[in-house]
Formats: sequence, C-alpha cells, structure tokens
Amino acid sequence: MSLPRVSVRLYPTQMQVLQELSNALNANVSTIVRAVIGDWLKKNEETLERIINGEQPFNKNWRDDEE
Repeated sequence: MSLPRVSVRLYPTQMQVLQELSNALNANVSTIVRAVIGDWLKKNEETLERIINGEQPFNKNWRDDEE
C-alpha cells in the first residue's frame, strides 16, 4: 500500500535538528516527521474540527516565517 506523498520545505536549521534526531533515534526523517505531524493533529483535533466546521475563525496570519 502506498501512502499519499507531501513535499515540505524546511529551513537548514530545521533539517539539521531532524537529522540529529534521526541519528539519535535510529529512525529515518520521514518517520519522525509523520510522528510529529500525527501528534500535532491529535493535540489540536478539537480546534481543527471547529475551524473546519466554521465554528471558529481561522487566523490567516498564524505562520511565523521569521528564522
């Protein structure tokens, strides 16, 4: 079974952290990224559901690209 693929652009510092974590955990970067995303989705499930259902406004300026 093939899972859908997603491309992610990371800052060099973010990639460095993932690479170091990959080495420490003996896990590939994609596994770590999937775990991080899965954890974030689970922790924010209720908020995301409210945004999807239109019950909560979405702050379009939530991103912080300053690095």
